[in-house]
Amino acid sequence: MIKEYRDPLYGFITLDELEQRIVDTSFFQRLRYIMQLGTTYLVYPSATHTRFEHSLGVLQASSFLFDHLAGNPENLEILKWKMTDTKKHRKLLRLASLLHDIGHGPFSHTLPKIYFRMI
Repeated sequence: MIKEYRDPLYGFITLDELEQRIVDTSFFQRLRYIMQLGTTYLVYPSATHTRFEHSLGVLQASSFLFDHLAGNPENLEILKWKMTDTKKHRKLLRLASLLHDIGHGPFSHTLPKIYFRMI
């Protein structure tokens, strides 16, 4: 099963079955309710994207970057990768990109600043 998400920056972001299973978890879905820029939207009303949207975008951007770099045989030689390794490395990068914000709390990076001032 392949699923596509429409994105205003990247067009369509395509996820494979494993990536979609991760997105379907409650842990990932909660990112829909965490603002990427914390409370910035209170000053800039259009700064309303969430960590969910951001994580999908990071997956797409990292895939573009990987494809560009891995498409150059000189880069594969520098990394000492075989062409057959690139599929595995691309998959790991996509999963890491998708999950990079999974543990983020509410209010972006504002909450840790407030919390650490209190203790």
